[in-house]
Amino acid sequence: MPVVREYDAFMRQRPYLAILVLPLCACGSTTSTAPPSDGGADTFVIEDSVGIDGGPDTRRASEILAQSCGVSASTVLCEKCSAERCCQTAQACGPACEKVRSCLSACEPPTGACWNSCLAADRAAAEQYAAHNACLNALCQGAENCATPARCTECFTAKCQLAYTAFQADLGARMLSYCFRDCNDQACRDSCRAGVATFSQQIYDSFRACAGSECACSVAG
Repeated sequence: MPVVREYDAFMRQRPYLAILVLPLCACGSTTSTAPPSDGGADTFVIEDSVGIDGGPDTRRASEILAQSCGVSASTVLCEKCSAERCCQTAQACGPACEKVRSCLSACEPPTGACWNSCLAADRAAAEQYAAHNACLNALCQGAENCATPARCTECFTAKCQLAYTAFQADLGARMLSYCFRDCNDQACRDSCRAGVATFSQQIYDSFRACAGSECACSVAG
């Protein structure tokens, strides 16, 4: 399946919000030709959990970043990266994920409300989409036809990789970031938080803290 670079028009239109467009920039429709390490399972386990200290659990992010894949013969760098580093999440995605991606890319104008309506339409597919997109954004930045990394995203993958991946893979945290993108005041941001589970807020805030302290990049919240 050809790789599609996703709807970065919003980033070009409103560059001062570039940090909030993190989930949108990778080739989320890629299908891997490499077999999964579990011998053929067609789902990638989605779990919402918190760590033993009450903070966000990074085990799922670690699993997304450590997929066991084969070698791809593709000469398209983004497809090759997806097949060799994100094969399990790619296989779990399937046609339902393509519907999510198509819905997201069709949003015009590209607003957080429109993107969230796409995710809410099929949450199970959206969760698998988020997991695969998180892997691509973390491990395939800069590959041909994948996202072109900016200074902050390069730092996120280098210094905040677990927090960055956990944020992008968690559907609630992703929807929270989309909701924030439409806000101009604190009352709006408070309303966004009220609609998201506490653990998703923790995941988002953990990434936001790392982005600020390690990368000097401001993320809304």
